[in-house]
This record gives sequence, C-alpha cells and structure tokens, in this order.
Amino acid sequence: MYSKMISTLFLHFQPSSDAAKRISLEISEYDLNPQQILGRLAREKRTDGEVYALWVIVNLRFNRNVVYESAKLTDILPSGIFDLVSVLQLIVQKKHLEAFKSASELILKTDRPNIFLARFYMACVEHVVFNSYSETHEDVMNRVLKTREAVSGAELAGPIERLLRQSPVVTAILDSPCEDELVLNDLQLLNKHPVLIEILRIEPVGSIFWETLIVKILYTVSRQPNDTYQNAFYDLIDSLLCVNFLNGGIYITPAIRQNFETHWLNHEDSMIAAVGKCFLESSGLSLPNFPHLRRFQAFCELLRIWHFELPAAEEHFKGISSNRAEDEKVETQYRESPYPVWLQPTISITPKTIAILRSSLNVKEESRRKAHIDRILVAGCGTGRQVVALATEYPEASITAIDVSTGSLAYAELFCRKAGITNAHFGCVDLNQSLEIRSKFDYIECGGVLHHLLNPTQTLKELVDLMHDSGVIRIGLYSQTARQYLYDFKQEFKPNPDRFETDWQEVRQQAVKSGYFPRFAQCRDFYSKTEFRDLVFNQRERAYTVSDLETLLHDTGLKFLKMRTPSIASRLGVGSSPKTLEEWGHAEVEYPELFTGMYDFFCCKTNARDIMSQV
Repeated sequence: MYSKMISTLFLHFQPSSDAAKRISLEISEYDLNPQQILGRLAREKRTDGEVYALWVIVNLRFNRNVVYESAKLTDILPSGIFDLVSVLQLIVQKKHLEAFKSASELILKTDRPNIFLARFYMACVEHVVFNSYSETHEDVMNRVLKTREAVSGAELAGPIERLLRQSPVVTAILDSPCEDELVLNDLQLLNKHPVLIEILRIEPVGSIFWETLIVKILYTVSRQPNDTYQNAFYDLIDSLLCVNFLNGGIYITPAIRQNFETHWLNHEDSMIAAVGKCFLESSGLSLPNFPHLRRFQAFCELLRIWHFELPAAEEHFKGISSNRAEDEKVETQYRESPYPVWLQPTISITPKTIAILRSSLNVKEESRRKAHIDRILVAGCGTGRQVVALATEYPEASITAIDVSTGSLAYAELFCRKAGITNAHFGCVDLNQSLEIRSKFDYIECGGVLHHLLNPTQTLKELVDLMHDSGVIRIGLYSQTARQYLYDFKQEFKPNPDRFETDWQEVRQQAVKSGYFPRFAQCRDFYSKTEFRDLVFNQRERAYTVSDLETLLHDTGLKFLKMRTPSIASRLGVGSSPKTLEEWGHAEVEYPELFTGMYDFFCCKTNARDIMSQV
C-alpha cells in the first residue's frame, strides 16, 4: 500500500523531477523523525504539491497523532490536508465509492473546492454508477465545475450526463417523440438544473445524449417565444445561445429553423426577434444585435470575444506573417475554423512523463540537465489548449508555439493570456517549409499535425534536428485501422472540402442515416460544426499503421519510448499495457477501435539508448 500511495501522490501532485528525487531521498532516510522532516519543509521553499506529498509521507512513516501535534504545522501545512489524506488513502485502496462519498462531503463544505480535492473527486466519480438522481450530487458537480483551473467541462460532461440520465425531468424529455412540445412546467424544472445550465455555457458538449436533449428543448423554445422569453427562462436561454454558438449551430434542425423563422424573426417584440436571429445565425452573428442581448451575460461575453478580441489578435499575427502558406487550402481551413474550440483550459496535474523519460536516457549529459526542462516547442499548436497544460506544468520553461493559421494563433494567444500564461510565445510558421529555428529544445510536441502536411517525414526530420540529444518528442498520428469507417464513408458519399459551408448539414445527415453512424456517434468531433469540418471535410490528411510508424521513426532517426494508453482501453477490455510498438500493433488487431483518437507516443533520438526497462 505504501508504494501505491507514493505513486498516486505523483499522479495527482506532479512534483518536479528535482523535487521527486529529494522526496525519494527523504523517504529512504529512515532515521529522520517527523520533526526533522517538518523542519525541512519549513526551511525549503516548496510548492503546495510537494508539501502535500511530504506530509502524506510523514503520516505513513510515523504515528499520525505525534505529527498532528507538531507546533510547526500551522505555518507549514495547507488547510484541509488531513481530510485530503483520508480521501487519498481510500483511492489508493480502490475504495472508490467511499472516497467519492468522502470527497463529496468535503466539497459541500465549501463553495469552491481546492484543485486537489476537485481532482480527487474526478478520480472517484468515474467509478460511480448513478442509479438515481440526487440534487446533492448535482450540487457537488456544480461546485467542482467552478474549479475551472483544475477540472474542465469536457472532463465533467460524462459524469454530468450519467447523473442527468437519472433525472425524471430529463428522462421524460428524452423519451418524448421528437415532434412533441415539452410543457412549460418541464422547461421550468429543467431550468433548475444548475449543472446543466453551467456546462452548456462553457463547453461545446457532444454526445447522442446532449444532442437529443438540446434539440428537443430547442424545438419547444422555437415554437413558443411568448411563453419562453420571460424571466423564468432567461438562464436556460442564455445557456442554449452559448452552446448553439460554440457548436456552430449544429443542433438547429430544419424544423427548428423553420419555427424560429416563423415565430421569432417576425415577432413584434424586437428583443425576441433579435434572440431568434442569434439562434439562426450562430457564429455568423452581426454586431448590431449585440445591444439587445445584455441580459444574457454569458452569451454576450462570447460575442465580445469572437467579434472584438479574436479579430484584433488575428490582425497582429497577419502583420507578422510574411510567407505565403505552401498548402493554402489547409491554411484557409484552420484560419476559418480554428480547431479545437475551447473556452476553459484544464491545468495539467499529471506525472511529469517528459522529465521521467528524459532522465532515463543513457546520454552523456549531466543528470540534472536531462531532468530539467528549459525549452519546449509546440509544433502546430492549433488553438493552444495543450500549450496551457505545458505552460502550467513547466512554469519556468520557455515555450515556443507555432502554427500556420493566423486564426488558430489568435485563438491560442488570447485564451492562453486569459488563463494567465506568461511563459509561452507564439509565431506564424508553416511546417511545410524549411524551419528557420536556431534554438534546441528539451521537449517537442507535435500532436495531430504531421498527417496534414505535404511531406510529414521531411518535417519530422527537421524537428528531430531541433532536439537536444536527451530531448523527447511527443507525436500524434491518425490510425488507419481506427479511422477506416471514416474513409469508407468518404469513399461512398464523397464530401467535397471546397463545398463545406453549403454541404455540411446534408453530409452530416447522410452520416446519421448510414451504417457508419454508431462509430460517428462515439466521436466528439461529430457534434461541433468546426470539428465536424476537421473530421469529414479536411483538406488533407493521411493515416498510419503500426508498420508505417516503425518506418517513419527509422527514417527520421527516432526510437520509440512509450505509447500513452488510450482512455478507451479499459472500456474495450485491453489488459496490461503493451510496451513496444509491435505489442501495440497486436493489441490494435484485437481491438480495432483502440486508437480512435490517434496514436499518441513519445520518442527520443536513436543515439540516446532507452533504459526504461531497467528503471
């Protein structure tokens, strides 16, 4: 149990590599008494994560009551540490239901739980089956959702869905025929689900559940402007406007569109007409309607960002972008449809995999130098969500984030600034062209990018040249096996990337009615206009097999280190994680959906011998 506790600590608290070594050393020094360890805590400047980690070590190593009575605790230990330790012990013992109940009780004691308690809750809730609806459970989820620096709406959308499925009101809505209107009482009750109202404002949610629920609500709202446009429904309408905007109007069916045109657009009340126009125009909203919508605060904030802040940020990148894109169609796609859409960053508190991998490489470099991360390159940063995670995980590192799309860069720079990121710098660079970068990097991330380029092998070679000898690169590439259903669909229905704006709704309906729908339904990109474009109408992409990966790594001087285990693996029943590419290939043959996201793996240079098996 002791070793499991320590590994769980590092999973949640991510002490730096140097701190991890110090902690490990202190663990091994059995002659230290509690006061000596606490004295070290007092003398050295520690992060909260290190304090938590060492405090748990003290509790495990020594009598808890003796340590509890130490006079130094007041100045050293963060508040609530004893409760957190109790929850952590239950998690390590795999008593997830008990840990869930304990964490929920602690969360109810505060309006905004700290990030560690929120993360512990997330570690538990995935193991909980909700057999009935509870307002208390919803209250807890709503409080966790407010801890936006620790938990994103994307992470909590699944648990929220599982809970709301047990709500009598939601069940009645989901079970009603599509053409039926909901009674106003149902809408009023739905309006009282605070976690539903909140998540629709901050996350472009996507699943069959969310689409069915939102479409049925919109159908009723679209037919009853006089009854639904009133104080009792303003919060609900605000959330519906937000999710419709974030998902690009994907939930506006032809019937709903006709209802809004008939009952809202021509309404004698100009406010109602303005709101109806917002539902129909989605991301193409015209600014003159902005003053009519001030009572919908969350939606107004989205309009302000999209119509004022993003255009200003993009003008900056247009001004410093001198070279013409080698692949203009791909550049245009991601400029018009930055991918992915996100509002709420998730701060990474996972193990420092990069530092662990680097410190395991047998190269002639000082040990501390290998473990320390000074410079990071994100090659193809898109809208910057991973930049936030890296910048917070490595606050002392200098991060260079590059992309060809000025629209994506504007999105990334703006939202990273909103997240308080100060150690990331953005540049407009075309990866299809020769990289004129003189720096060397300890870590490079290139996820979901190479398969959209004209010559992926050549670009990867250039990226490898930018790595230190002890550098690590993370690569994400599409799987031919996992995406075969998509390529079969494209072969049959032939969506034209150049006709996206005119054809996307028809093509999406073809997907819904086709035999490929069960696979599409599991893909989050299917539920957002921007992301559906990336999925089905992409201007350029290729996919890989495991054999292709082996060839690519050989040709670029890379050695495979580690595959990130897909989140779907446990649901598919995959046993212990394979170690080598060949083993992962065998697993994919048995489970073709394993890499539905993409292959996501770490590599080093071939001259840096991997000794992970000895660690």
